[in-house]
Amino acid sequence: MLHKVPAAATSAADVDTLAWDGDLDALGDRVRAECATGRRLRVTGIPNARIADDVAAMWDLAEGGSGRINPATGAVDPEALHRWGRRRGARVLSTWSAASLDSFDSVFAPRAGTALVPARWPERAGWPVRGLISDPVGARHTRKQVTGLHRALAGRLTDVAAPVRSCCWTSSR
Repeated sequence: MLHKVPAAATSAADVDTLAWDGDLDALGDRVRAECATGRRLRVTGIPNARIADDVAAMWDLAEGGSGRINPATGAVDPEALHRWGRRRGARVLSTWSAASLDSFDSVFAPRAGTALVPARWPERAGWPVRGLISDPVGARHTRKQVTGLHRALAGRLTDVAAPVRSCCWTSSR
């Protein structure tokens, strides 16, 4: 069963950008203000708590050290930042940062709105962006469809013939 609901998309290239300075209070005020007016804000170079220590140890080993380092301070867990953003009325979209190996960038956007296409999206003639974006909330509907399909098949097929697991594929066309 294939199910796809296209969604409108907006480029993240024109988003205001702010370099990470570690001040979550000031960032919270700015995120609230931007989202309240329907605008988006990109924060770049956020230290990634999940890998900062590993990257620091890698660099230390590469320079002939022991690989023993002090834990990174000020690093942020990406999922914690997503929860933090939701509490301030924003949805948070994160990706790897061009700033360094151990950091990520996040775009804070109003909860309601269009999907965002990465700023560095490969622009090619004939590639309709709308066809490449789907509705992530649609997974809730898909889960209901799969559950319903399982129930319907279980009522019609023998235990041996009924599927034990299902895999949902989406189509971009």
